[in-house]
Amino acid sequence: MWKGAGKMQGIPPSWMDKIYRLWYVISVVGGSNLCLIYRLLSSWRRDDMAAPAPDKLLGVMVFGVGTIATLLLSLGVLSCGLPGPRKGSNHKVFLVKLFSITALFGGVQLWIMLKMLYWQGSAVRPLQPGEIKNATNVSFAQLLPTSNGSGSSTA
Repeated sequence: MWKGAGKMQGIPPSWMDKIYRLWYVISVVGGSNLCLIYRLLSSWRRDDMAAPAPDKLLGVMVFGVGTIATLLLSLGVLSCGLPGPRKGSNHKVFLVKLFSITALFGGVQLWIMLKMLYWQGSAVRPLQPGEIKNATNVSFAQLLPTSNGSGSSTA
């Protein structure tokens, strides 16, 4: 049974239980998205793989931040429970809002998963003979801090 059951007067517990289960699915999809993002960034970091296009690298980083935020939110919902409606508000409207936000977060995470799977198949390619690793002037390794504490720079 979901947490906060005493607060939801007028809302069928079966609906709240279904929404609560959807947050489990969202957290699992978010965790698998983090694994996909890590695999994609790791493959781009290898020396024998071509550097990604700048828009794909930025997209992966934005997707990673969004996935971490969604994962933290879903873990918060799972540990603290779903919010309850305000006193005097329509319970059906609250239920529609709660279901809509759940569907929005779930849909975005599924879209991120499909995009990462597509990029893993299309954007990861080995270097061609004579091709330079940094042909696009973007390398994931340059964004990471080096042993001296700052990002590597070429002058």
